[in-house]
Amino acid sequence: MIERLMNHPYYILAPDFTATSAGVQVLYELCIRLNEIGLDAYIVGSKVTIDQQIAPIISDDVILKHRKEGKFPIAVYPEIVSGNPLNENVCVRYMLNKEGVISGSKMAASESDLFFFYSEQFMEGQSDSGEKLKIPVIDTSIFCPPEDDNRFRKLLYLNRFPVDKVEFESLPSDIEVLSMSQPLSHPELAKKFQEALVIYSYEYSTTCTMAMLCGCPLVVKGYESGNRYGFTEQSLFAYEGLGFAFSDDSESLDKARRGLVQFRENRLRQDEESDLQLKRFVEVTQRAAEEKAHEQTSPLEHWIEGRIPSQVQRQMLTSRLASHSAICIIVMDTQSESKSLSAFVESYLATKNLLPNLSCFVLTDRTNTYQSYDFPDLKIRSLDEVGSAGSVKLVLEESDASWFTIIDSGIAIVPHGLLTFALELQSAPDTCFSVYGDELITGENGVRGAILRPDFNLDMLLSHPSVMTRHWFFRKEVFSLFGGFDESLNTAFEFDLILRILEQSGFGAFGHVAEPVLFVKTEESWFIAEEGREVVLNHLKRRGYHSAAISQGRAPATYNIDYGHVGSPSVSIIVVMKDQLSLLQACVESIFDKTDYANYELLIFDNGSQTPEANAWLNGLEGLGVSNIRVFRSVKTLDRHVAVNQVVGDARGEYLLFLSADIGIVQKDWLNLLLNHALRPEVGIVGAKLLTKEGRTESGALVAGLTDVSGTTFAESNANDAGYMNRLQIDQSCCLVSADCMVLEKELFVGLGGFDGSLPDSLAEADFCLRVSQAGRLNIWSPRALVMRLSVSSGEEVQSEESSAGGVQYSRATEIVYDRWLPQMAHDPSYNRNLSLSGAGFEVEQRIDLSWQPQKLLDQKTILVYPADQWGCGHYRMMQPIEAMKTQGVAGGMIAWQWLTVPEMARLEPDACVFQRQITDEAVANMKRARHILKKPVVYELDDYLPNLPLKSAYRKNMPRDILKSLRRSLKHVDRFVVSTHPLAEAFKGIHSDIRVVENRLPVEWWEGLTSKRCQSEKPRVGWAGGIGHTGDLELVEAVVRDLADEIDWIFFGMCPDVLRPYVKEVHEGVDITLYSQKLASMNLDLAIAPLEDNLFNRCKSNLRLLEYGACGFPVVCSDVEPYREHDLPVTRVKNRYKDWVDAIRMHLSDPRASVRQGDDLKKVVCRDWMLEGENLQQWLDVWTKF
Repeated sequence: MIERLMNHPYYILAPDFTATSAGVQVLYELCIRLNEIGLDAYIVGSKVTIDQQIAPIISDDVILKHRKEGKFPIAVYPEIVSGNPLNENVCVRYMLNKEGVISGSKMAASESDLFFFYSEQFMEGQSDSGEKLKIPVIDTSIFCPPEDDNRFRKLLYLNRFPVDKVEFESLPSDIEVLSMSQPLSHPELAKKFQEALVIYSYEYSTTCTMAMLCGCPLVVKGYESGNRYGFTEQSLFAYEGLGFAFSDDSESLDKARRGLVQFRENRLRQDEESDLQLKRFVEVTQRAAEEKAHEQTSPLEHWIEGRIPSQVQRQMLTSRLASHSAICIIVMDTQSESKSLSAFVESYLATKNLLPNLSCFVLTDRTNTYQSYDFPDLKIRSLDEVGSAGSVKLVLEESDASWFTIIDSGIAIVPHGLLTFALELQSAPDTCFSVYGDELITGENGVRGAILRPDFNLDMLLSHPSVMTRHWFFRKEVFSLFGGFDESLNTAFEFDLILRILEQSGFGAFGHVAEPVLFVKTEESWFIAEEGREVVLNHLKRRGYHSAAISQGRAPATYNIDYGHVGSPSVSIIVVMKDQLSLLQACVESIFDKTDYANYELLIFDNGSQTPEANAWLNGLEGLGVSNIRVFRSVKTLDRHVAVNQVVGDARGEYLLFLSADIGIVQKDWLNLLLNHALRPEVGIVGAKLLTKEGRTESGALVAGLTDVSGTTFAESNANDAGYMNRLQIDQSCCLVSADCMVLEKELFVGLGGFDGSLPDSLAEADFCLRVSQAGRLNIWSPRALVMRLSVSSGEEVQSEESSAGGVQYSRATEIVYDRWLPQMAHDPSYNRNLSLSGAGFEVEQRIDLSWQPQKLLDQKTILVYPADQWGCGHYRMMQPIEAMKTQGVAGGMIAWQWLTVPEMARLEPDACVFQRQITDEAVANMKRARHILKKPVVYELDDYLPNLPLKSAYRKNMPRDILKSLRRSLKHVDRFVVSTHPLAEAFKGIHSDIRVVENRLPVEWWEGLTSKRCQSEKPRVGWAGGIGHTGDLELVEAVVRDLADEIDWIFFGMCPDVLRPYVKEVHEGVDITLYSQKLASMNLDLAIAPLEDNLFNRCKSNLRLLEYGACGFPVVCSDVEPYREHDLPVTRVKNRYKDWVDAIRMHLSDPRASVRQGDDLKKVVCRDWMLEGENLQQWLDVWTKF
């Protein structure tokens, strides 16, 4: 966990080092420990340190370095410091005492501060969310009992307690005072304690602990006196009732002395636990710093980091590279700064390790600058007088690569992105001559944007070539097949070549890989605008548009294209209305007032109006006798698209324009702009940009699959906003166009059978647009053509009314559309698979596994899993198997914590969907969608016999009474039912036709290589680990725990019932599951117990507890019940009888060597047979995906 986090430095505020202050020593020791484990920690505010190498005092240069590296320092303040004097984003309060005890003032902590406490006693009344961090500063090799016990001293420790308050008359007359006013070295201090019969103290201090570790008992003075430095019940709790007395009578002192051995053992164990506490401290603080970094760092940086394959995946991907996919990168270096090439070279070398066939030429006008360059397959060549295009041609004659691309020297490679890209190139057909990827925009503060392009988009290519045509990869054959680059062009020669390839080979000559390949500096135009304009004009002329004209677009480096069509074909504008006369009047008046185009007719379809004023107005309109205005009527109300289908037959126009009755016209050339594209032979439908009544954008181009069947983009944007990649300002091809305003050929509409009358309006319109695309036509969205919605409602609201009103009918219609067009909704070619299908559109998909799937390049399975929880069950049965598959290069997939939409599931394209313990209506609906719409196998996962929870289970009250009925309902919609044990499969026999068993295995990352110490206490350490669900199990051994408390030290981890606490030596609270294995191993148990009630629920459980104990090397005594009996693991099984438990435990303790051997044997079996790897992992993969 720690290794995955960035190394944010620690700034520890501390005074000058002194060996006489335990608090100061703790701060310096914390600095040392952090540096020892590979982190960066510094002392701040001090001039004297213990050692500049291991506890360095920070310098200004170091602070500046951290800022340049984008790191977020973690300030650590002792409790005596008020506020945040270092002004850092992450602030840690290290409570070495209670607030105000030493300083007398408040800390002025903020709500976001992190609290860590040196001792439990300091937690009282401080922070509910704090954690313990006890950094040992006492050298137990110095502070230890003497070999010869010759004691004669009687000591009084005085530091902060006032001398005039000391009751000297109650102390021995020969008392010797220890004071910080006359400090001693640690060896000198230890010698005094080793010679001391007793130490008296009015104040709780580390010095007292040092004395007790030397075998000197403590006499507590002034207990609960109200003295802020004094002893309290809470402070004495740290001594665990050992080694101290409230009186110096002989009986009290003898009892205190008898407890000193155990006190020392406890202290040594606590020191060992500090490693885990420190690891938790690092995890919490580094995560907090990362969160702050996330807040102030572009999410794209973390997004790109998440797309790095595992080491095994990298090796497998690289091994699949073929020699014929060799790539050559040509760098055009014409900049004046010699260091501009360094970023590229660094990225090139990193990429070369992944792509051995990668090569590079640097074309430069300053070859002397790079004479020292000596990198594999990187050659420096002079930029000849023939110009850039000519120089490229010359170096390609020298290259053996199959593909090449051209970049400038300020650009760097995304190594793993280019690896993915290269693998995709291998599958490109021979008819594909050029392929492009995506790019990331970098600035001074890292990645600040992304150019996530659509698939080949002709209109976007022509309107915005500076973004769409740079850094394409070409086959080397383009020179022989298409004449290569036009050497008369200085900058736009690649763009020109792309258009010539298009003219000769069509759209199929191009490919797009939705993967960031390069880090670029800017998205501005990289070629001369006038040169690009000439390239477009020449292209249009070759296509027959001799009257075409090009003007500067509204966004920088964009073009508006007027195709210069000849003639004015007739247009039938069809408006369907019902009542709402004021809106219709405004619509009709705006058409007449603001339409320059003359050759049109207006067809109004009255869809069953009821209001007298609407009927009267329509009658009046008909009475005008104007030839280009006609009214059609329907007695009953029809769906809008059905009404359109009816009226189209009477339309006289060559083109049809569908216009909603609440749309107003706002610019005179609106129809001309739509026809500018509609008259192109390759175009099907053209749509306009729709504004709200308030003049904001109601929607950009529609995206198939966004939120559902389709979704609007850029809603509520300012009308003049450019949008993502200027897509609110440029003409572009798209899948879907809103029927609020769309124009197309009548012949095309009729030929495709019009709208599907069996579907609701919005679905029928999306369906028709996709049929037009399927017919080989382009749908175009032109933001230059503006119309405005006159009502406050939007098409989106109308659709939601349909959805709720239609109920089951609308849901069934949606399934029909999914069945027809799901691939297009998952991968709208005008969108990008790295953009989210949830939300407002054109937002980067942060669920990386949904958009990035390296396993598909390896022909591996993809699995979608829905865990029931984030705890043990969810991890062992769902999350860890899928993560192990990724790490070990077996398969890939996604762990989903929210239901994916159908298009999102189709985008992931899983080979199977696994649902764990899901019984809600929504869960069942998603199972049905996965099975019937995606036609993917569905697996149901369960690891407990829920219909028979034990009466004493803490989870019983939350279990639905009809759980068996709910399970049956869920299981009706799945293909396979997977359980964790054979008895569980038998218990569910008959509930499903295909029940499989996959037993629990231990994740390698958590459980491999654990070490645990033995014989760490005077008494044997016998332990139990478990949670609140095991109340009934522990009741089996209550008497055993009680009666053996004098013979052994009981160690409980997780839950400890109140009735057992008096007999349990140590109770360890539960930890995060990622730390559970290490914490369990740190218990250093000589024996572990696993009691289990014998009931149907438990007979169906797994042997997971034995496996966990075994991975730690603990010998085990367990109940002789089914889950612990199966597989015959080397453990001691007993009947659930008091005598059997006691005899078994004593048997182990009587022969420690045999017990150790059993623990070693169990560990060997577990590590050999029960880890989540190899065949065990393959079993998971097979049961989830083989049908």
